[in-house]
Amino acid sequence: MVNDFAIGAEYDGPCPPANVSPFVHRYVFTVYALDIQLTLPSSANFPATAETLYQALIAAGKDGHILESASISGLYSTTPPQ
Repeated sequence: MVNDFAIGAEYDGPCPPANVSPFVHRYVFTVYALDIQLTLPSSANFPATAETLYQALIAAGKDGHILESASISGLYSTTPPQ
């Protein structure tokens, strides 16, 4: 699996395209406190994806396993103000 930077399956932070509207991008990071450990389908050659995590969180929420959550938002732009 390759990320947008074409360097592998790892997180490299926000990097919106320069000079593309909207010039400021909002990123929301959310953490969840669960009373279970999520079981994500993965292997050495096929890591869990954002979609499998999303589906596991939906299932955990339906079953009442999400105790709390917290979010933080950030703004980022690669386009200098004019």
